[in-house]
Amino acid sequence: MKNPTVFDKSTFRLYIPFRKYLTLESILKEENVKFYIDFETPNSVTDFVRFYFEKKDEILVNQILSENEIEATDDFFVPADFKKEQKVFILYLKPLEYY
Repeated sequence: MKNPTVFDKSTFRLYIPFRKYLTLESILKEENVKFYIDFETPNSVTDFVRFYFEKKDEILVNQILSENEIEATDDFFVPADFKKEQKVFILYLKPLEYY
């Protein structure tokens, strides 16, 4: 399978938890489902792995995920796309005024 882009209309992307990545890869190979794993795009947090699939395999992929209880998300803004170091918490303390 060629290296797809995010905007490729013939593919769809899913984020799979890293702990399930090898399990899913093995099942997909057994089922002869074409897929691409995106290791080229930097990932600030290694909690998710980006998988790309052909649109024609969408029903089969969903069935495999369901049967094997593998949680996935297709949300573009998953936590893996943000760096932990960039999260900021601002605390403002205002002194009490005594009368």
